[in-house]
Amino acid sequence: MRTVIAAAVLVVTAGVGFALVGGAGGAAWSYALVVLIAVGAAWFAARLAPGRRLGMGDGTCPECRGEGRAFYGSGRTTYRRRCRACRGSGSAPADLRIPEALLHPGTRTDGETVPVRQ
Repeated sequence: MRTVIAAAVLVVTAGVGFALVGGAGGAAWSYALVVLIAVGAAWFAARLAPGRRLGMGDGTCPECRGEGRAFYGSGRTTYRRRCRACRGSGSAPADLRIPEALLHPGTRTDGETVPVRQ
């Protein structure tokens, strides 16, 4: 979705800019300036558009979706606080594992680990 929004902003900005520059009989540098402004506008539109951010996939927190703050409560008592799952970092909580030998002292294990529930 971000790509579609950025492409639309690029096309519209470039079209309006070329129409203004062409109608005024602008120099060659003015066309380059229009392209530069259109690319900058598309970049800002892609950064500010809602949706999944580039480079953020499995590493984002599922509760706050990488934002670091989540909504808690219901109805009129809904409030926004630091995410409980990622503690405000926005990244997915690490899968915490401990060696099984710590759970069963005196037994020999082959380095197996057990997930810890939080």
